[in-house]
Amino acid sequence: MRRIFKDLIRVNPSHPCQSVVDFVVLMSRVPVYLLEVTMIKPTWLSLALLLAISVIAQAQVAQPYITSISPLGAKRGSIVTFTVDGFNLGGASEIVWNKPGITAKIKLNSELLREPPMRANPTSPLIIDKASKNRLTIEAAISPDIEPGFYFYRIRTPLGTTNLGRIAVGALPESKEREMNDSVAEAQALSLPTTVAGDLQKRGDNDYFKFQAKSGQQLVFEVIASMINSRLDSVLALMDDKGQILATNNDFDARRDSLLAYTFKRDGEYIIRLSDFERKGQTGLYGYHLNIGDFPYVTDVFPLGVKQGTASEVTVAGFNLGTDRAKVNASAGNEWGAVKILKLETARGQAFNNTRFALGHYPEFIERALNSTLANPQDITVPATINGRIFNDKSPVDEDFYRFKARKGQHLVLEVEAQRYGSPLDSVIEVLDIKGNQIPRLLVRCLLETQLTLNDRDSTSRGFRILSWNGIFANDYMLAGNELLQVEVLPKSPDEDISFKSFLGQRLTYEDTTAEAHAVNSSVYKVSLHPPGTNLPSNGLPLVTIYYRNDDGGPIYGKDSKLNFIAPEDGEYIVRIRDMRGMQGDRFAYRLSIHEPAADFVLFADPENPNVPQGGHLPVTITAYRNDGFDGEIKVTMLGLPPGYNAGESVIRPGQNSTVIVIGAANDAAASSPLRIQGTATINGRTITHQVNTEDRISIVSAAPPPELLVWTEPQRVTLEPGGQAWVTIKIKRERGFAGRVPFDVRNLPHGVIVKDVGLNGVMITEEEITQRFQLAAEMWVKPMEQPVFVVGRIETTSPQRSDFPASPFTLIIQSKDNKERALR
Repeated sequence: MRRIFKDLIRVNPSHPCQSVVDFVVLMSRVPVYLLEVTMIKPTWLSLALLLAISVIAQAQVAQPYITSISPLGAKRGSIVTFTVDGFNLGGASEIVWNKPGITAKIKLNSELLREPPMRANPTSPLIIDKASKNRLTIEAAISPDIEPGFYFYRIRTPLGTTNLGRIAVGALPESKEREMNDSVAEAQALSLPTTVAGDLQKRGDNDYFKFQAKSGQQLVFEVIASMINSRLDSVLALMDDKGQILATNNDFDARRDSLLAYTFKRDGEYIIRLSDFERKGQTGLYGYHLNIGDFPYVTDVFPLGVKQGTASEVTVAGFNLGTDRAKVNASAGNEWGAVKILKLETARGQAFNNTRFALGHYPEFIERALNSTLANPQDITVPATINGRIFNDKSPVDEDFYRFKARKGQHLVLEVEAQRYGSPLDSVIEVLDIKGNQIPRLLVRCLLETQLTLNDRDSTSRGFRILSWNGIFANDYMLAGNELLQVEVLPKSPDEDISFKSFLGQRLTYEDTTAEAHAVNSSVYKVSLHPPGTNLPSNGLPLVTIYYRNDDGGPIYGKDSKLNFIAPEDGEYIVRIRDMRGMQGDRFAYRLSIHEPAADFVLFADPENPNVPQGGHLPVTITAYRNDGFDGEIKVTMLGLPPGYNAGESVIRPGQNSTVIVIGAANDAAASSPLRIQGTATINGRTITHQVNTEDRISIVSAAPPPELLVWTEPQRVTLEPGGQAWVTIKIKRERGFAGRVPFDVRNLPHGVIVKDVGLNGVMITEEEITQRFQLAAEMWVKPMEQPVFVVGRIETTSPQRSDFPASPFTLIIQSKDNKERALR
C-alpha cells in the first residue's frame, strides 16, 4: 500500500491532493477483507488516506436521481415489484405518478457500493460528490381499469424529487425472458398473446422466442424500448422452425423501435429473434417489451386531423382491423397546435395502440386526384387545410400542386403537419408563380468569407468554430450553405465558437431557410440582405437568391415544413409539396394549412421540478416559442405556491425569448405543490393566457436542505452606455462542508449585452477563492432599458439535475450618455 501511494506521488508530484484522490479511487476497488489483512499502520500514509476521505466526504451533495428501473413495465390489474436504482435516494418516501391508477410503496431501501468516479473526458474535472448509490424495492398495485400506455413517475426524497422515469403499462399477459435463449435451439416458448419483458444483457446478445401460429393468422410484433428510456435500437427477424428468415424490420417510421406483422401460410411453430442493430447490450440498459398477438393495430389514418369541434370519419390502415373506417370526435378549443390522442374503435374492437390527431382551425379539404402536375393544380380558397398524400401509383415520383389567390403585400403562412402525426413524409414546400417559376424572396450579397474549422457541424448545434471573425459583429447575418443565420455572440478567443441566435439550444434559421450539416473547411459568409432585383456591383464574392421554399420548419416543427409568403403582386400563386428524398407511398399523408399569421406563444420551464433549498432560492428559466411573428411582451407569473414559498413576476420582453423567475423557500418550508407557470400577452387586442404544459412531466415544487452555496453580487444597479463596459463583482460563501469550485451563468442579459473575456472556463470562482468579477459590454445599437440580471452559481455533481444557487438579481440599466448626464445633474 505504501508503495502504491509513493508511486502516485511520483506520477503527480505537483498535485499531491490529486494523488490522494486517485489513491482513494484506487482503494475503493480493493475488497474490504484485503484491507483488513494488510493491517495498515497509523502512519503518515493512513493519515493521508483519512484526510483524503474527509475531503471527499465534504464534497458537494448531488441532487437525487434515478438511473434504471426493472422491469420496464407491467400488466394492468397486477401487483408488481419494481427495482429502482439511483443515487441519493436515502429516505425516499413516495412515488409520485402523472396519472391516477397506480399506488406504490417503498418496501426496501438498500445502499450499494458506488463505482469509483470517472472523468467524463480526459480534460474534465474529476467530480467526487456526496451521492450514495441506492436500490429501492417498490411494490406497485396497478388498477385493472387504467388505460394501457406510458406512465411517468418521480421519487420524493429529503433532497427533493428525482428526475423523470417512466414505465409501460400493458393489457396482455406478461412473459419474463429467461436466459439462455440465445439461439434457435434454445428459443424460449411463449403462449400468445403476450408481452415479453426482456433485456439484452451483453454485446452480441440475441433473444429467441418460439410460438405456435395458425394458417391465415396475422400476428403483430411490436417493440417498446426507446419510449421507456432503453438504449436498444431493435431489429426483429421472424423465422420458420428451421431458422429460415420470413420477414424482418429494423426501424418503423424512423423510430428505433421495430414493428412487424405477418400473415402465416401454414400451421406450425415459428421463431422471433430480437437483437440490437449495433450488436450492443448491457444488463439494465438494453431492456424492452415485446408485444405479440393478433390484436387490432393502426399504422395509418387519413386524414391526419380534423377541425376542432366536429365529428368525422377517417380511413384507417393497419393489421387485424376488419374495417378501413373509424369515427373521430374532436372537442372544441382555441389552443394553437392542439392534439387529440385516442384509441380508435375497429370492427375487431378497440385498437391496441394510440393514434395522434391534429385539431385544426380552418375549413378542411381533401386532395383530389390529378393534381400532380403544374398544368392541373387544385384550387383552394384561403384560409384552408388540405389533407393529401404524396402517392401516385402510376409514377415513381409524386408532387402535389395547389392554386390560391393573394393580394399584393398579403402575408400568408403555409405549414405542413406530417411526421408529427406518424407520416413518414419529409416535406418540402415552395410557392411558385402561375407559370411555375420560383419567386425570389431576397438577394443575399456576400461581404466577406471565412471557413468552418476544427470539425464538422450538424444541423442543430448552436454555433460554429470559424477561422476568423474580423469584421463580423453581433446581429450580422451569415450564410452557411443554404441556411441564413444571425450572430448572437462573437467568440472571445480562437477556442470558442461563434454563437448564433437559437431556441432551446438549437440554432435558428432566417427567411425560412433550412438548417443543414456542414463539413469542416466549408465557406461561411457575412452577408447583407436586399430586395430581389437590386442592382449590386460585383465584389468578387457570390450573390445568392433566396426563394420562397422550406424543407424543415425548425424548432417545434422538426421535419415538417413552414413557410412565410408575402405576395409580390395581386394574383394567383401555386404551392408545390413533395418529399425531400423523392419518396412516396399511401402512408405519406400530410396536412397543408394556408392562412394569415396566427400570432401565439408556447411556454417551457427549466427545471421542471424545482427543488428549492430551505432558506434559499432556485432560478427557473421560462422560454417562449413565438409563433407567426408574435413579438410582444409576455408577463410570466407563478401560480398556487403553498405557504413557505414565494416567487416574483417576470417579463419576456419584445425581441427576447426567455426570462427567469426565482422561487424562494422559508427555513421551515416543507410542503410541495404542482408547478404552475402562466404567461399573459396581448395579441391583436385580445388577452391571451397559456400555462406551461406540465401534466405528464410531474412538475413539482419541493423543499430541499439548506443551500451549500450563498451568492451575492455588487453593485445592485449596473449602468451601461451603448458601446460601454461595466464590472460586476461576485462573492460567495460555501456552506455545509462544500469546498469545490463554482462556475457561474449570467442569465437574462438583453440581446447585445455580453460577458467579456472570461476564458475557457467562463466565469468561475476556484477552490481557493471566494470572489471574482466579470465585465459586461454593450453593443452600440442596444436600446435604453432596465432589466433584472441573474448571476447563478452551479455546484458540479454527477446528477443530471443541476444544483443552481442564484444571487439576488441586479438591475441592468442601459442608458445613453445624454440621459446619464441628465440623471447626474
